[in-house]
Amino acid sequence: MKIAVIGAGFTGLTAALELIKKNHEVVIFEKDSFAGGLASGIRQAVDDYPKDWQWDLERFYHHWFTNHRKVIQLAKDLGVEDKIFQKETVTAILSQNQIYPYDSAIDYLKFPHLPLIAKIRGAKILALLKLFPFWKMLERFSAASFLERWMGKRAFEMPWRSLLIGKFGDYWQKVNLAWFQSRVSERTKKLMYIEGGFQTLTDAMINYINENKGEIRFSTPVEKMESLADQKWLLLFGGKSEVFDKVIFTASPSLLAHVTPDLPSDYKELINQKLITLAAQALILVLEKPLMENVYWLNINDVSYPFLALVEHTNFVDPKYFGGNHLVYIGCYHDTNHSNMKLDKDELLKLYRPSLDKVHRIFKDEPLPVIKQSWLFREPFAQPVFPINYSKDIPSLKTPLPNLYLASMNQIYPYDRGTEHAIELGKRVADLAIKFP
Repeated sequence: MKIAVIGAGFTGLTAALELIKKNHEVVIFEKDSFAGGLASGIRQAVDDYPKDWQWDLERFYHHWFTNHRKVIQLAKDLGVEDKIFQKETVTAILSQNQIYPYDSAIDYLKFPHLPLIAKIRGAKILALLKLFPFWKMLERFSAASFLERWMGKRAFEMPWRSLLIGKFGDYWQKVNLAWFQSRVSERTKKLMYIEGGFQTLTDAMINYINENKGEIRFSTPVEKMESLADQKWLLLFGGKSEVFDKVIFTASPSLLAHVTPDLPSDYKELINQKLITLAAQALILVLEKPLMENVYWLNINDVSYPFLALVEHTNFVDPKYFGGNHLVYIGCYHDTNHSNMKLDKDELLKLYRPSLDKVHRIFKDEPLPVIKQSWLFREPFAQPVFPINYSKDIPSLKTPLPNLYLASMNQIYPYDRGTEHAIELGKRVADLAIKFP
């Protein structure tokens, strides 16, 4: 069969790999000039990436957990497994203008801003959630209301309330408990990364596709898709058209509704009205000195701060691969109409700078290190919101139209977005497309 895959993120690339292995003809359409989606490297996206940097840097902060077996298997299949390494990092939390390790039960028990009884209640609920095997039973609860009731108000507010607000904004009370359970259950203290950056794995996938007669058409957004009488699909792009036996759509569901007029109105309403997705925003700073000492990931337990997290990449990966510089991601999720999404790079840095200075002075009483370079990246389709009883609304991988399949991060549920689950989704939709019309 001749199959079109829309989107060259990890889901689309994985689906293409699986289809090519089964001797199908595959064409990938990608609107950008590079592959990798949210995990793509900066070097491919900008003109001012330093030429002396040895490794690629992702546009948005990325790592893997050590239980991400599908990532390891994919790397093994592509011959780059030996480039994956593990490292123990420090996750911390900022609370009441101080920073505390927040990696383990011991760190939690040592946290000074909670009474012992609140810590015990909080730890007990987290342990029970990790062990509970039936996630679907949890989706009928709001994470916020459940945690506050059973942990108690103090344990919930330190830190879960502010972290939910920081991640989901106005939707923080709607996120269900099944999503929260998946987040706390999946996390491992040791993290994984790959030599050369995530682009190493992306490039290996691209090479496999090209070497096995697959095709990736970069800078080629699909403008319209029409269902034909023989259940094939006509794709229109750049003033051209082409017919395919099947289509796997891995971009945003709202884009699918926009380019596919033949979709039933109730299905369009589902994906336009009930699937909520927030935008990601990452401001990356290149510093001459570290911002934080040893801390890789800092969660901000203070809603007065204008960002959710600080991720110092070079406290995880050696700065020598980036010319000895120190790299910090400032991460946020917002509605696309949020006022911060309208600020340019300099305006955003001006907004962030007082808070960055506060964080740095906790470690060292001196001004913020010199910022040598910076980049700002935004993606409108980045963080799904999973409300109560979301499984009732989640779209099937098979759309109502024959031979058209949707595989988006909204369907990874109950898991959060990430390359591990994107790989699994790509395999699943490729298998489904082969077996069924």
